[in-house]
Amino acid sequence: MTGHISRREALQAGLLTLVLLGGCGEPQASGKGAPLQLTYWGGIERMRRTNQAITLFTRQYPTIGISAQAMAWQGYWDKLATRIAGGSVPDLIQMDTRYLALYIQKGILLDISNYTSNLLSLTDFDQRLLTGNFFQQRLYGIPLGGHFVSLIYDHTLLEQAGIEPPAAALTWDRFATYTRQLTRALKSKVFGTNDPSGSIPIFEMFIRQRGKEMFTETGSLNLEAQDLIDWWSYWEELRRSGGCISADAQLAFSRAYDPGQSALIAGQVAIDFVSTNFLESLQKLTKHTLALAIPPLGQHPGLYFKATMLLSGAARTAHPEDVVRFLNFVIHDTETARVLGMDRGLPGTQQARDALFPTMNMVQRKALDYIRQVANPPHSTPKSLLDPPAAGEIEQILQRMADGVKLHMQSIPEAADRFLRESEKAIKDKAS
Repeated sequence: MTGHISRREALQAGLLTLVLLGGCGEPQASGKGAPLQLTYWGGIERMRRTNQAITLFTRQYPTIGISAQAMAWQGYWDKLATRIAGGSVPDLIQMDTRYLALYIQKGILLDISNYTSNLLSLTDFDQRLLTGNFFQQRLYGIPLGGHFVSLIYDHTLLEQAGIEPPAAALTWDRFATYTRQLTRALKSKVFGTNDPSGSIPIFEMFIRQRGKEMFTETGSLNLEAQDLIDWWSYWEELRRSGGCISADAQLAFSRAYDPGQSALIAGQVAIDFVSTNFLESLQKLTKHTLALAIPPLGQHPGLYFKATMLLSGAARTAHPEDVVRFLNFVIHDTETARVLGMDRGLPGTQQARDALFPTMNMVQRKALDYIRQVANPPHSTPKSLLDPPAAGEIEQILQRMADGVKLHMQSIPEAADRFLRESEKAIKDKAS
């Protein structure tokens, strides 16, 4: 399974150009005549759902057109930055929490706090999702859903191997023992687990389990070299002992959050670390039964209910009220909630959840059951600090250093020192 979608397949799905309207023909103009422009990342399934949601919106607001462009996660931020530099800022921008502060700092995003008294209602919105996304007590993006980090495993493979599913209270040491046993039981044809050593969400979970956040209130790194050394040493030993996928095998798969590029779906690993919103998309790509389990535990809760993605408006949009109308519609409309399902995570408003819960399929219910299981201590505690403007760049630095370690291009202590130096420089540069 490559996850590649041909031009013909995209055209058949009506999703290549993605000028999305509530009916046939040209877009109905809003304001001065141009439709709102929406840009977001996602695969074919998200494109299909987004198309349907926009159709529902334009039926209710027939004078507001929306032209939507979907891109892969890989390259999304570079393409968005290029577009903005060229003076073409989309009216609606799908955001990630690691990039939110950077775009606020640049003055790109609309302060939607100004509209919460009339056009935007947040009275029934889950406060856990909103808390960590404020900047100086102002709101610049609405979470489209929430998720928790989880283990996902191939239940069918485990049954075939005669291995019990991962226990609910595994320590990191026990997880290592378990994955090595799993690889042996699968006769070394499938690795026990994928390698998340370069994944910042999983590393952040590990750091929180040590009783601290990755960043301070002032936006500085809250890490020591030993944190990185311990993390990368763990995965280096697991690769060496066979419990974890080898570096060469893993490099064949994309890091672009594309379910079609998953080592789990390709049958290379039995376990992976993913966000709960990926379960449904992954399950559609395999006949094997997939299930969720709690990641290895530390001394402190490592998980938190994270905004899977946010939707922001452009500060200089010509139609701010139409932008906010769309935001309000997406988070409240009951039919839209059923269309979007859990693809962007668990909806933030109770109104949307009440509409979705009765219609959920078995896979969606698995994700919901997991979310409810880990929603409180000892598994999770809320995150209250917004990541600093350099967080997106630091995410890329972590991945580069992890790749260098697993390919033996640098030692673990060298990688730790380089990560700290480059990250601190990125924080300083972004603050200036």
